Amino acid sequence: MVVNYPSLSSGDFAVPEAKTIVEGLMRRKFPLSEEIDGRIYTQVGHSAPEVALGILFEIYPKRMAKDELVKTLKRHEFSDNNANVALVRIKKFVEIDEQGRIRLRNTDVQRVDELISAASQKKPKKNR
Repeated sequence: MVVNYPSLSSGDFAVPEAKTIVEGLMRRKFPLSEEIDGRIYTQVGHSAPEVALGILFEIYPKRMAKDELVKTLKRHEFSDNNANVALVRIKKFVEIDEQGRIRLRNTDVQRVDELISAASQKKPKKNR
């Protein structure tokens, strides 16, 4: 497969766009999350804030609207109150733009990696 990327000397090179592309390519994909019809599901974390970080990691480096994150947390069986409290608790790990869209900060990707590691080591429950 041949991909035509703009060269640095062409003048068409946009550093922010390139950075976003590289960040997206570099992030690790993991089987503990999936996207179904545009909805994200994850097995990362136990609490609503941890699950919220796992969800944001799955779409990283993209952003998600606050109300969409609340809906996603509710699909993970958290109450409306838990979902809204989670937004407050994750503020130090995210950046929120003027439109209220949330993005996981680069510096906090490692925290999510730790949650992924913990989720990966969970032993499956035996059916009785």
